[in-house]
Amino acid sequence: MLFCKKKNVKNLFKKYHISYFISDKNILSATGSLKLKIEYDILQKTKYSYLPLSAKQSLSDFKDLTEKNKFYIGLLHSYNILADPTFFKMGGYINMESFLVHIGDQFYQIDPQIFTLNQTLIIAFEVIDCNTGKPLSRNQVLGLKKNYNLLLPNEVRFFDEKDMMPSDMRISEIIYRNVNNFFTELCGRRLETKEHLSVDDVLVLSEQIENTSKYLCDLIGVTELQPSIMNISTTNNYCYYPQDGVSVITTFSSENSNIALYNGIVLESIKLSIYLFQRIVLDIDTKMNETIKNDMYLESLFLVPNLPIETHNLLDYIYLTKSFQYNKKAIKLKLSYMTIKNEYQKNRNAALLNVLIFFISLLGTIGTLETLENKLNIPFNSSLIVVLAIFSFLGIAWFIREYKQNRHF
Repeated sequence: MLFCKKKNVKNLFKKYHISYFISDKNILSATGSLKLKIEYDILQKTKYSYLPLSAKQSLSDFKDLTEKNKFYIGLLHSYNILADPTFFKMGGYINMESFLVHIGDQFYQIDPQIFTLNQTLIIAFEVIDCNTGKPLSRNQVLGLKKNYNLLLPNEVRFFDEKDMMPSDMRISEIIYRNVNNFFTELCGRRLETKEHLSVDDVLVLSEQIENTSKYLCDLIGVTELQPSIMNISTTNNYCYYPQDGVSVITTFSSENSNIALYNGIVLESIKLSIYLFQRIVLDIDTKMNETIKNDMYLESLFLVPNLPIETHNLLDYIYLTKSFQYNKKAIKLKLSYMTIKNEYQKNRNAALLNVLIFFISLLGTIGTLETLENKLNIPFNSSLIVVLAIFSFLGIAWFIREYKQNRHF
């Protein structure tokens, strides 16, 4: 990654409220740089250590950073257990400072965590009620009315700022703007994006949900779940019930809460990346060969052999959801249209070639009329009239035929 030397990197971290970011196990922050070393053993435990890249610094200088980085370590551990890196590649990670939002008549603290999976930027954030100091309860999230992915804050303020500022963006858009602008300035405006697609998802962790099916219906705002509810978990640590756009994790103990959280974020990120990639294939791909290639890649994701049963269960469930099936049908329709359009393009090119051959043949025929006049004493003008009449008749007949065949395109 090429950084613009004229930029003060430390000021950029402060300006965009970025604590640090990780790329290829290198951690860059306003304090300095660290090398992260991670090892996994057969007991599925994660061992990690840090090494300052500058001889002038010690680990004590990065105490706050290493404390904050425990979330990434837990996330990476779950990713290593649940995902096949051949098909699901986790890239960079960005830690952003918490901030306040004012929605309605209440204030909430937003704790963001940002990372990439399959070149998809995953923006995860926890919403904390400032009145209680605790994350939102299961009853504080409800359908479109209390979906904090979609609600527009009235005001926003980071903790190092004095005043609340008016906002016209959703919480995820506020986070995305800061991250995008940070890397845009850091890399000399190499990463500025003109357009992007997004999908939203709600993950609820609660030990107090008695009737999960009823709760999911109330959460989504439906009377019946399609497809029907299913626990995809293969362990006794928690129960995991995914749905289209939302998932619920319940029946876990306090000592397993972190396992449930990290596994849930990884699995929900896989779900989001698949939905988003499907949208990209449907909305953005303009070339037929790219659309076919990406559609085949999507289908191949559901046949990945080296995945845990829990992840396979999730993929099977995603495949059955209405969103996936509707988009799948739309992609097939798009491919059919592109095939017909491609054939029409070939026919049009063939028609243009036929017109060119027609005029070349006409010119060649006219060129032979002088030879006929010299050798056989056939008058040139009479021959020219006959030739033009024949070619005109054939040309009109061919044009009418082509028009009837292609007038609907």
